[in-house]
Amino acid sequence: MSDNKKQNKPNVPNLRFPEFSGEWCLRRLEECAVFLDDQRKPIKSSDRINKMGLYPYYGASGEIDRVDDFIFDDNLVLLSEDGANIIDRNYRVAFIINGKTWVNNHAHVLKPKQDIDLDFLSESLERLDYAPYNTGTTMPKLNQEICRNIKISVPSYKEQKKIGYLLSLLNNRIAIQSKVIEKYESLIKALTQQAHKRATTSFFLRDVLAERKELNSKGFDICSVSVTKGVINQIEYLGRSFAAKETKHYHVVRHGDIVYTKSPTGDFPYGIIKQNYNENPVAVSPLYGVYEPITYEVGVYLHYYFCSPNNTLNYLHPLIQKGAKNTINITNPHFLDNKVSIPDSKVLSKIVSTIITISSRLQLEEKLLYQLQLQKQFVLSNMFI
Repeated sequence: MSDNKKQNKPNVPNLRFPEFSGEWCLRRLEECAVFLDDQRKPIKSSDRINKMGLYPYYGASGEIDRVDDFIFDDNLVLLSEDGANIIDRNYRVAFIINGKTWVNNHAHVLKPKQDIDLDFLSESLERLDYAPYNTGTTMPKLNQEICRNIKISVPSYKEQKKIGYLLSLLNNRIAIQSKVIEKYESLIKALTQQAHKRATTSFFLRDVLAERKELNSKGFDICSVSVTKGVINQIEYLGRSFAAKETKHYHVVRHGDIVYTKSPTGDFPYGIIKQNYNENPVAVSPLYGVYEPITYEVGVYLHYYFCSPNNTLNYLHPLIQKGAKNTINITNPHFLDNKVSIPDSKVLSKIVSTIITISSRLQLEEKLLYQLQLQKQFVLSNMFI
């Protein structure tokens, strides 16, 4: 690979394969692909029930169903036409479809022209910021006229092919890694369900969780944390004097403690309860409750048990109280009044031991996925204009 940063060349990426040179050209999307939008056909969800089949049915966010017929039989790029994701970008807005497929009217259908590589086109569109092209008012929208005039930088076809192939390899590896993670998550969920089925006794949460009211002190270093989707994420370590001054009202969370979200936000009702796996004490704001489980195994069990959306809904959703400005709160007494079934100590110990082993492997796989995603971001940032 050659580095163009120091050469100050216009219209070339920072990094490219050494056999390529020359400037990239700026082209409108309609010069790169043929729009096949007039061939799209939406099918009502009620009608799709009677059309279940082999062929994927695509919308703005990807495959949403299977039907018994197809309207496309080609390798194409879909670009979301409407939906909040055009701005929010929680998942792809441009993606490839292959073979026999059906597409509704919520995604633009693009067939790359002969001098445009499929993978290169998909990634070029995926990396764009679509806020300037949004024509929607209540809901983001990319109309066809606007899309036709979107400009992308394009190198020679050979260079496109090589960049596209590299990204396809990374995408495939990321997809495989994501499936590995899903399997580990499914296994942990199954073990948690097995533990619950073998439970013989119900306990009030107040009987198995002791509220920890310890506040920050000058005695040790702590770190502030954010809590999302069942994981306590370290933000930064704080010096003793700074920690004592700025976080004196924060709760100290020790290894194995349960953290409970008093004011759930966007992730509600998922992951209300989390367990701290950090060996060092950490600090969380007063918006969270902190509890010491009667045993570490009980803490692990509760953590994964309440990661289930159904369990969280059944136990905690009825306790929501609407606060000011539509905020939602679950008070400590109501939370601790919940009952939960827990298996006896021997059964729980065996199952939790297996869960901990799998969880450790899961964390390694998640780190690997993160590294792969970083590699892809590096390629997108440096090998495109």
